[in-house]
Amino acid sequence: MSHPDHHPQSLASILEEVIRALESDGDEHGCATRLRTARAMAVDQESARADQHDDDRSVDQFARAMKAKLATARAKGRGGWQNEEASMHQRLSDMLRHHVDKGDPVDVANFCMFLHQRCEGIAPVR
Repeated sequence: MSHPDHHPQSLASILEEVIRALESDGDEHGCATRLRTARAMAVDQESARADQHDDDRSVDQFARAMKAKLATARAKGRGGWQNEEASMHQRLSDMLRHHVDKGDPVDVANFCMFLHQRCEGIAPVR
């Protein structure tokens, strides 16, 4: 039985608490990233509309997974894709190719997003 002053929590808010706890303890196994993806899926399920097309729902879920990966990378001090340095276009393109070989489609999508937001295509291999 719940306490009268206790408000029920959503699955997403419970997962967020676990993510914060893991990150504060160092999360050496990368569990926070996987939990962020699970949290994103929970948010999608809690807010899914019956009339939403599967493509739109899938894009929303994938974008949440991308955001979770980016948040994890930022927490590790990574960033800089917006830099105006002359070599950034080539560096991002090279990093994209490297991540294709690693096999994680979320990482690949994030590098594609970086290039897209910079209004740049994928630079040829050097």
